[in-house]
Amino acid sequence: MGVSLEIKESVKILEDLGFKVTTKEDLLKVEVPSWRVDDVSLPEDIIEEVARVYGYFKLPSILPYQTEQTPYSRANDQFYWEQRAREALKYWGFTELFTYPMVSESMLEGPTTEAVSIKNPLSEDNVHMRRTLVPSLLEAVRENKNREALAIFEISNAYIKQKQGLPKELLKLAGIYKKPKASFFDVKGIIEALLQDLGISDVEFKKAESGAVGADVYIGHDLLGEIEVLEQNLIDFELDFGTILKHASLKKVYKPTSKFPESVEDLRFEIDPDILYSKIEKTILGESSLVKSVSLLDVYQNKKTFRIVYQSQNHNLTNEEITEVRERIIAALKKSFKATLA
Repeated sequence: MGVSLEIKESVKILEDLGFKVTTKEDLLKVEVPSWRVDDVSLPEDIIEEVARVYGYFKLPSILPYQTEQTPYSRANDQFYWEQRAREALKYWGFTELFTYPMVSESMLEGPTTEAVSIKNPLSEDNVHMRRTLVPSLLEAVRENKNREALAIFEISNAYIKQKQGLPKELLKLAGIYKKPKASFFDVKGIIEALLQDLGISDVEFKKAESGAVGADVYIGHDLLGEIEVLEQNLIDFELDFGTILKHASLKKVYKPTSKFPESVEDLRFEIDPDILYSKIEKTILGESSLVKSVSLLDVYQNKKTFRIVYQSQNHNLTNEEITEVRERIIAALKKSFKATLA
């Protein structure tokens, strides 16, 4: 209650209310009368009875003493990141949906033995708890088949069956992108922009291990989710929001604009077309702090042209410095990817 009462005073209050009380040192054993069993079932209920009779107006109007108090930070607030992701996707033309977490067997991905089944389902369409959000969104697409273009998403839980106890709830972010001649790179760009807005930059897209047309998305070594091209005009994606929360950051690093001019150079390499651009870019940027940016300028068969921008923060670059960095880039690409200057 925030105040100390004598044991005798607490016993008298409870006995006057019809409770039977026995004491043992500083502990009270309280027997609840039959006419109070519906509203007194917890130790806190007993304390409330004492406080009510003692007088709420006598209790001090101060907060309870706390030994530790963690200051609030938006960086640790799950709801802040959820809302930020929602606002970003809505700004880019997506519409948020709220679908049922219960699905029918036809909408369930995987065998029913691996799903959480409901003992008393409301209908045949609400028998299992979903393991993924994508089928529910695809159902919404089918119900709006006359619309040529759709961009929808949902942030909700998927349910993974455990050997014992309650299912594991995983917060997911899933979306559907539909339009004539929809491109995988459209969705890839949306995910990159979303993660960048959440302070995540170490993103990599790899060939899908499931064999589907699309890509697996990684943050560092953590699998984030996947993009899947279903049809020529239909692409879905699903990301693990728990992994996003693990890497999301509000940290900003200020980089002053250099007072010295840039030097721009185009280099063309003959390189295996299966090698991801992100790996090539990372290799080039890692060769020198003088490399400001790298962009893919042109692709023809197995030849790629990269535009490399050099710049220093404290002096004008000399031809010798650029030549040295260029040679290091050529050597690094040759060593890592067997690339040759074309």
